[in-house]
Amino acid sequence: MITRLRSILFDIFFYMFTTMYLLLFMPIAMFAPRKLIFILFRTWTRICFFMLSVIVGLTYTIRGREHLDAITENGPCIIACKHQSAFDTIFISLFLDDIVIILKGQLAYVPLFGYYLKKLGSIFIDRENKTAAIRDLIKKSRDAISNKRSIFIFPEGTRAKPGENIPYQRGISLLYRDLNVPVVPVALNTGVFWGRKSPFKYPGNIIIDIQPPISPGLERDQFMEILQETIDTASTHLLDTTPVKQKRSWFKRILTLTFVVSMCVGLTSYLGIKTLIDHKLNQAGIRYTTSKIHFDLRNLPSYELTNASITSPTLPGSLIMAESVRITLTGVKKITVELKNIHTQLYGNIFLTIADLEAFLELYANKISLPYMKARNTIVKIGSFTHALDLLEGTYKQTKNTLNFSCNTPRPTQMNASIIMINGLIEQKDKQAKGEISLQTTFGMPFIDALQQQGVITPIRADELKLALHPIEHESNQNLKQITFPIDN
Repeated sequence: MITRLRSILFDIFFYMFTTMYLLLFMPIAMFAPRKLIFILFRTWTRICFFMLSVIVGLTYTIRGREHLDAITENGPCIIACKHQSAFDTIFISLFLDDIVIILKGQLAYVPLFGYYLKKLGSIFIDRENKTAAIRDLIKKSRDAISNKRSIFIFPEGTRAKPGENIPYQRGISLLYRDLNVPVVPVALNTGVFWGRKSPFKYPGNIIIDIQPPISPGLERDQFMEILQETIDTASTHLLDTTPVKQKRSWFKRILTLTFVVSMCVGLTSYLGIKTLIDHKLNQAGIRYTTSKIHFDLRNLPSYELTNASITSPTLPGSLIMAESVRITLTGVKKITVELKNIHTQLYGNIFLTIADLEAFLELYANKISLPYMKARNTIVKIGSFTHALDLLEGTYKQTKNTLNFSCNTPRPTQMNASIIMINGLIEQKDKQAKGEISLQTTFGMPFIDALQQQGVITPIRADELKLALHPIEHESNQNLKQITFPIDN
């Protein structure tokens, strides 16, 4: 029972740690060279094996390391390994500085992990189309050998039970004949402790037995016979290794391990999530002084920014500033954003000061979208003219080349409430911002005079507005004036 609990505890650690580790280094992995990706992969392997020994009590021993070292000193080789468990696919990174692993094609589609395997230059085999798979295998293996990289392959093509001998696939013989490099057989007994279909892992000592290499130049049948007999015989000799019974007090150890794992997972999760969110915010053009994640058992985790600003690449001088921004994940694809003490500037002349804002935020690379926002206690400032609004609703969308916004007081409104609608569409063409901002308001002649005094519109334009603009009938029977500000910087 204790053994199974320890195995479950390791699985929890493994999947959580792996996810956070891959997320944490994803921004680096996107641009890093293959050598750095390999270092990350090796570090991840060492941490997983260390926790496997601490939590499960499963360790490993290498025999015949000198055979592998002697061959790789003179050039690359093919390493043919017995395959009994998932352990077999990752241990090889600890012994060679640069290697190409041949894997089944389904692993390429595993979220996050498949991306790293592709960055490592792994070769994926499509089992549904064997002819094309063989051609691709030989071509990519040639490239690997020409770049002085050894190849790691499972000649059986699938995992086998301990003691089970599966006929070897012809891919290993084709590589042996075509690449003309030594083949190093590797036997092991991982299936005794980490079964192919078993959900549990058992304590003990895995033995990885590296056999003397097979020189190139043999006939196909002779090579296949020697390879299979060498690997299967050596693997069978290792099957007398049995799980080691643990005689220590596991209650205190499990509590200690649970605490250590929780701390590791928590810290990794915090750093991984924070790095990912910071990267997305920076991609979207959001700048801020500090950022931190808030964890609360009573509420959902939230992300807080201080002194945040969103600038428009399309329209210089336009921005959104807030002293405090709190982002909370409220659904699978929905994020709630709370902003306080906001200062918004559009085209250098129209200012909105908002005391409180609720919005749903969508963030993509070079794109910010507020498909819905509701602002309370808003003060509209145009020139020296100011007006307070209890509620303002609208949308905001900013991409690399376009700024599109729309906001208005909700309708229907009371007879004595002011109505305001601001709409703008600005596009950047040939490094110039072009478009317009239109304003419709119930404000009368003092509003137009204020615009003229501040130089927002010319005296001629002010006279045209007073004389030519006709009142627009609205359901509240108030006069709604429309003014358009052309943008052509």
